[in-house]
Amino acid sequence: MHPDKSPGPDGMNPAFFQKFWHIVGDDVSAACLKFIQHCEFPVGLNENLLILIPKTPNPNHITEFRPIALCNVIYKIVAKMLANRLKLVLGSIISESQSAFIPGRSITDNVMISAEVMHYLKRKRQGREGAAALKIDMSKAYDRIEWNFLSSVMLKMGFSSDFVKLIMLCVSTVTYKIPRDGLEIGPLAPSRGLRQWDPLSPYLFIICAQGLSSLINHYERASLLHGIRIARGAPCLTHLFFADDCFLFFKTSDKEASVMKAALTLYGAASGQRVNFDKSSISFSANTNKEVEHSICSLLGVRGTVNHGNYLGLPSFIGRSKSTVFRYIRERVWKRLQGWNQKLLSRAGKEILLKTVAQALPIYAMNTYLLPMELCREIERMMNSFWWGRTGPGNGGIIWMKWDRMCKPKTHGGIGFKRLHMFNVAMLGKQGWRLLTNPNILVARLFKARYYPNTSFAEARLGSNPSYVWRSILTAHPAIIRGGRIQIGGGRQTVIGSAPWLPDKDNGFISSTIPANITAATVDSLMVPNQRKWDYDVVKDIFNNRDRDLIFRIPLGSRRDHDTWFWLPDSKGLYTVRSCYRMLDSLLPPPNSSAWRKLWQLPVPAKVKNFLWRAMANVIPTSDNLLQRRVEVQTLCPICHSSSESILHILVTCHFAKSCWISSVIGFNGTCLTFVQWMEDLFGRCTINECSLAAMICWGLWLNRNNKVWKGVNGRVQSLLNVAGQSLFFWQQARKSDSFPPPVPVSSAHGSVCWEKPGAGWYKCNVDAALVRPRGLISFGAVIRSAGGEFIEAKNDILPGSFDPREAEALGVKEALSWLKNFSFKSVVLEMDSLLVFNALHDKLDYPNGFGSVIADCRALAQSLGEVAFSFVRRSANSAAHTVAWVGSSLSGAGEWSFVPPPWLCNSLAA
Repeated sequence: MHPDKSPGPDGMNPAFFQKFWHIVGDDVSAACLKFIQHCEFPVGLNENLLILIPKTPNPNHITEFRPIALCNVIYKIVAKMLANRLKLVLGSIISESQSAFIPGRSITDNVMISAEVMHYLKRKRQGREGAAALKIDMSKAYDRIEWNFLSSVMLKMGFSSDFVKLIMLCVSTVTYKIPRDGLEIGPLAPSRGLRQWDPLSPYLFIICAQGLSSLINHYERASLLHGIRIARGAPCLTHLFFADDCFLFFKTSDKEASVMKAALTLYGAASGQRVNFDKSSISFSANTNKEVEHSICSLLGVRGTVNHGNYLGLPSFIGRSKSTVFRYIRERVWKRLQGWNQKLLSRAGKEILLKTVAQALPIYAMNTYLLPMELCREIERMMNSFWWGRTGPGNGGIIWMKWDRMCKPKTHGGIGFKRLHMFNVAMLGKQGWRLLTNPNILVARLFKARYYPNTSFAEARLGSNPSYVWRSILTAHPAIIRGGRIQIGGGRQTVIGSAPWLPDKDNGFISSTIPANITAATVDSLMVPNQRKWDYDVVKDIFNNRDRDLIFRIPLGSRRDHDTWFWLPDSKGLYTVRSCYRMLDSLLPPPNSSAWRKLWQLPVPAKVKNFLWRAMANVIPTSDNLLQRRVEVQTLCPICHSSSESILHILVTCHFAKSCWISSVIGFNGTCLTFVQWMEDLFGRCTINECSLAAMICWGLWLNRNNKVWKGVNGRVQSLLNVAGQSLFFWQQARKSDSFPPPVPVSSAHGSVCWEKPGAGWYKCNVDAALVRPRGLISFGAVIRSAGGEFIEAKNDILPGSFDPREAEALGVKEALSWLKNFSFKSVVLEMDSLLVFNALHDKLDYPNGFGSVIADCRALAQSLGEVAFSFVRRSANSAAHTVAWVGSSLSGAGEWSFVPPPWLCNSLAA
């Protein structure tokens, strides 16, 4: 839990429990388990403080307040335990039309489907029957849930009575107290409803909503309702839910409208829900008769509309003028920037606000829609003006640097802002990647039937009369194909010559000239029959050196039969917006100086680092820079009056600055021609503490120059040095003391420095791998020792393949686990010196790339062995396995290598 969440009635927030967990942890755990095992709560555990937050500046009615229920932390722990168990099964019992709170489903699915349906209604101009989309508004949806209905639905779904009893205990024992003028009103005991801030409430609400979904499906099976099918072969849509946001679809007839209203009435009578028809709306397809529209609107008591407005916070209908539709994003950014302009902010503060707030405002819309290029440029111009201090359009000020230059990474001399259009494409790539890798989800089946019925997303084209959502997603198609690769499993789904299955970052297709019959064959024809191994002779005969080496870098797992897509730019093979953005921005040349990276690593205040960045980028308002921008100023240095003022002069070579450097521990170096060169020299010859002091001195020199220009006051050398040193010291001490609440301890693998004996009854197997790159081989070694440290047995072997170090280490672990099956050990510690492999073995994620295939094999082998514990150790403590691995590489003929074997290794080497 976040440590600073509001406390409940007991007055203790999560930070209290986290800080004193070593004292109260065991008691809290025992109490929570006791509550669950005995299905009873002590008095006061489920009490809540009901805080009323005003929705309007001067509220006069209770409806103008937003109630926030503050629970006790211990109750939250119990509720979270139940919620974690509950959400594991929701994906299999909740209809695919519900996207809220289900792992693997996304709010953007509903946005994309609704936009596609609205586009279908607009273009449907033929046919005898029309289609209707009814958007309903549930009034106080969470507050009206009947508890008996919730219990009945859960029992009907198959939950055990004990679990349902626990859930109802959490729901029905709640009481509220309302603090008012120092007093507490209450307790108030509700008889229905769910708290919106309870960890259980979102999951319980969608279980109740499943009742309406099942009722609609029942009427559909009875042919009383017919949904919308936007294309031949597309799934039929009768409803679309996201928690209490509902879209209902049916044919435009009074009969079906009556059935839909009867379903809503029946559901409301059972669950307590009430549809607010005044806030609901309905839209019709273009071929619907106006009289039919009027009849259905009168029957349902809703208003007809062409545009439902926003659905889930995004426009549900995109017309011709995209700039008009998305103008609200520009207005929101502009409003934020105008508010910030009234505050005194350093440029470091502006950087944080721009990155975390201003650039984040368009992200939700960027998930689904491609924002117009002009809108992106306009937002970037606004942010650039705000960064350089302009308070609005038309006001004076110098834009010292173009936005494109500021968008470069910090290691390349930029400030790390995002290019909005490029980031938009990376965000849309996430939706395209889901369509490619999850073809069975509802949104993927719908888009496939509409736009690429006979191919996959990889071969999809724009098609005729596409929606704006599809146009947007397709802009990311080249990026997805550029970064996506196919991991070979069984090899039967991938064609050799027409799929990107080679792990090359520039080109995943084969480049060899091979016969057409081989090009059209599948990859499994390159494997040994009935084995998950490459046929090395066949591969060497058919492919050129480049393709052959890439093929031999692909590890083949034995437990994945299907070929799967993985994202090559990410080490885990999972698509991330960050990796896609970096891939799109990968045309940058190498950084022209190493000083940029070291600058941002200095332990100094952020405003000082920002000042040094501007100095190194030559965008500080010195006289020479102002003259270049046609500002009439005095050219001479305001301190020495003997030379023109430049950044290098005012911070390094001026007699005052020179005296400061000579008097400090850093010393003076006046041979550099630019300030960047001076910083490179500083980082090369000084320690990190000396570099930090130098940064503070530069900051002091600039402040002294400004005091001289604007106040006519010039400081003294020793005073400046004292202030710089004291400022750095107090800032570092403040950073050290700002540690409450402390971070919660988590299990991390630091690794032992020396080999340690396993526990009693356990055996320890150390494993390591070595690369034999000249011959395209890897060697692995494993050593088993008992709880007393006695040598049991050792093994090494050679495996073909030009693998990367990470894959080689994982293959070594896999071979060691296979070897351990020959022994009858009940408890084994498998110790390795690869932190990447260790973390992957403990990670709950399933990596789709080749590394993930080997890790999946390792997990399965470990489960088959019994009790296996993985351990990370530093290489110095893994020398035995490391030696055995390199012995194997030496005996393979990789080169001359000799050593005196230790006694514990003699028996293994003799064998």
